[in-house]
Amino acid sequence: MLPGLVSAGVTPEHESLLTALVEFVGEAGKRAPELADMADREAADAMASWPQAGEVRQAAAVAAHTHGYLDEGQPAGRAFDAQGLNRLGIAGLLRAGREFDREALVNQLAGYFAGPAERIWRHLVLDLDWELPVPVEIVGWRLWRPNGEEWDELRPVPAAADYAAGQVWDPLLRFGEHVVLSVSEEQEEPANGHRIRLLAVSFLRVMPSWVATARVASVVVGQRRRSWSHR
Repeated sequence: MLPGLVSAGVTPEHESLLTALVEFVGEAGKRAPELADMADREAADAMASWPQAGEVRQAAAVAAHTHGYLDEGQPAGRAFDAQGLNRLGIAGLLRAGREFDREALVNQLAGYFAGPAERIWRHLVLDLDWELPVPVEIVGWRLWRPNGEEWDELRPVPAAADYAAGQVWDPLLRFGEHVVLSVSEEQEEPANGHRIRLLAVSFLRVMPSWVATARVASVVVGQRRRSWSHR
């Protein structure tokens, strides 16, 4: 196992998942020459059929059940399948043949597919031309101006974000010229199948009054292994 993958408090089931993911990523490295000639989706289909992928699926279901993470159906957790490998950029990253942080990737994959769940955030993108050099905390809300890298950090698997199959955020957000108001959604829980959604009128009731007249778009996002809404 790669050093630094297991820390205090990690369950044996989660440790087994990390080990399986290390084997999967290692197999991708061994098969790099054959993967290099494939399109990302084709590579994802191939990867999903490997025995190492089957071991990841088994370990992820057990770990997710232990964490109580998306445990309403069988198996628990998220599906480690070709669609996910392609959509999240995992196949693209592994077939690219470039150096990357394997420890970060393995940890992010384990969290996304098997939890444990983390805090979910709602983000309001404000069309305001404000200079905001540092984030400001305002009565439970966070006012900040994220750049492209910070938007990528909100993706479920940031290490593979550059290779994701489709755009998630509006490309204009990457310029870092929008002010964002974020708040933790304490009642939200992990879920499959949710997508980013625009502002609903009813949400105006919980917005601070000083931004109620700004042009606003709202998204609900759980970072990485949180219940990220673009699933």
